Amino acid sequence: MLSYEYHPRAPTTESAQRKTVEPNRAKLATPMVSKSLANLPKYAGSPIDRQHPVQRIIRIKGRGEYETRTGAATTELINDMKADPLLTFGRGWMGYVRIVAGGKTDYTFPDTASFYAFIRKKNPVKDSVAGKRKKTRPGFPSASDRLGKVTLGLQTGKDQSKFSPSGNDAALPHRFPYAAIQQRTKGFLATGDEATLIRWSDRLKRATEQRRNLNAAKLKGKTKSSYVKDVNLQITKLELARGFLAAAVKSGEKLNLLSGKTQAFLKAANGMHGNIPDYGPHSTVNVPVSDRLHMHFESGRLTPGSIAAGSMTPDSERGVAVTEDGDHIVTTDGLAIPLKSIHPDDLKIIKRHSLDKTSLSKKSLLGHNWKNKAVLADKVAKKKLPGKVKIKKFLK
Repeated sequence: MLSYEYHPRAPTTESAQRKTVEPNRAKLATPMVSKSLANLPKYAGSPIDRQHPVQRIIRIKGRGEYETRTGAATTELINDMKADPLLTFGRGWMGYVRIVAGGKTDYTFPDTASFYAFIRKKNPVKDSVAGKRKKTRPGFPSASDRLGKVTLGLQTGKDQSKFSPSGNDAALPHRFPYAAIQQRTKGFLATGDEATLIRWSDRLKRATEQRRNLNAAKLKGKTKSSYVKDVNLQITKLELARGFLAAAVKSGEKLNLLSGKTQAFLKAANGMHGNIPDYGPHSTVNVPVSDRLHMHFESGRLTPGSIAAGSMTPDSERGVAVTEDGDHIVTTDGLAIPLKSIHPDDLKIIKRHSLDKTSLSKKSLLGHNWKNKAVLADKVAKKKLPGKVKIKKFLK
């Protein structure tokens, strides 16, 4: 049962004056705004006066008051709600909070939990979105891009916070491909084998923890604290989404890849920092590698995400990406690593899976210098050079 109090307030002199001098807002409102205002709940028998601005106040005991739609306090409340991994609301909830916030009618809640329940009731999460959504692959969380730029900065020794992936033909390459993540999630929906779900997703979590520790040791100040906070929140979201998904399947809930709880888990798993810790060449390497396992080395050894990918029990996914001759590992940063040069322990991990040939030759790979060449290529492309110049040939 939702708990809140309704307190109509007498208009102030200022609001009374505003009513006499301002034109009818209903005539000026856009169809979208009019629809939003018309759908507001009419509590305690009080009709919504659409002749004048509809403003309300949110008062949460123990937290504060929120009197304006776009004020700093209201924005902070919304940002705190967005950052809390335990909170889930349906589409449009942020706009609804802003609509309810204002100055004519009070909504007093005894605590934040009651307020959250109120917002969730008005903006319910639609668990199954089948028929409305055809794409099962969720996008990366916004944190993935920020975290990738931190790692890139450590790799290059420069601040990469303004790095443009599209301008440098770069992407966040998976070590363990999304296709495999989705396939294993689909398997869990069919079997309900929670132990297996935890086992493989925990590998992604451990890789993220290890990447966090490696990077944090090289960072300082606010950059370090923000980085660690973002990574820890990713880990928490994965654990929560996995728990909600497992509980739903255990209770007999019928879910598919398009269901809300499944999508929440897929998004969390797909964006884990340990599996996509940095940027790499996109069209020249990431695209040809496609949904194969994609390795990366630092100081001659496999990195945490690559170890996690190689440690997965071979299933229906494709094997480890190698060059067209089958003799070199294709890395996420565009290197061709000879199999015979790889440390025996790392080679053992890699060879748990098949070696899957790509169309890439050793000669075609740019290697560690791809970032500098991509930037140069971008500059060359902007120059008005005579005729058609092939960038790769120009850079030789």
